[in-house]
Amino acid sequence: MTLSAYFENLLARVEASEISNQGKDANGFFSPTRTLLLRHLQLLKDLHATPGARPMVKDAWKFVVEHLPPDWLVMPAELKSEMKKILA
Repeated sequence: MTLSAYFENLLARVEASEISNQGKDANGFFSPTRTLLLRHLQLLKDLHATPGARPMVKDAWKFVVEHLPPDWLVMPAELKSEMKKILA
């Protein structure tokens, strides 16, 4: 499995899930959670291998980790090490 396939799998899970757009951010303002999750996952899928996009990838991953259940984020050891290299 590659990171692209991992992110595609997460995209499919979010699209099939009950996650809604009725969220609020830390300040209490409306935040379309589902739409933002899909955008961040798409960014991760497309840009994870681009060295110049690392700050964007880090921000996208932070948002995804914050809003998805932890059991959805479990990844194999080889992908985990690859992701750590990207986030370092």
